[in-house]
Amino acid sequence: MNHAKDGPKNAPVGKRLIAGVIDLAISITLIGIPYLGLFWVPLYAICRDGLRIEGLQYVSVGKSIMGLKVVSYASGDDLNRMNTSLKRNIILLLPVMLPVELFFILTDRDRRRLGDRIAGTWVVENAQNPWLELVRGLSAFTTAKLHRN
Repeated sequence: MNHAKDGPKNAPVGKRLIAGVIDLAISITLIGIPYLGLFWVPLYAICRDGLRIEGLQYVSVGKSIMGLKVVSYASGDDLNRMNTSLKRNIILLLPVMLPVELFFILTDRDRRRLGDRIAGTWVVENAQNPWLELVRGLSAFTTAKLHRN
């Protein structure tokens, strides 16, 4: 697959970072759950791109909000498997690897981090972002209301 011309569009670094901050905020919130927080945080960290939750399309909450998705690097096909999420995210449980992951995102031509290389994945923009459709709908509704008045 020719990633430069034929395939999906690379996820911009800024969008990936914001998605990561959103997911980190979720993790911090989960830590606050008595007794279960320390269990849920690592579980969310490694499983977040394989969860079957309506509206998230097998991506983390942060990726969904930012209009990103995880695809196969070889074919560009959507991935919706828990084992892929585990492969690409298990490395995130080692805090010392976070700077390494950021280095790969900033220097790799396709913005793939080490976890993406291990799992054979690629984070790209999602043309069918349900959050974006919601914002567009609200914008059109608001604009219509303003023009009526």
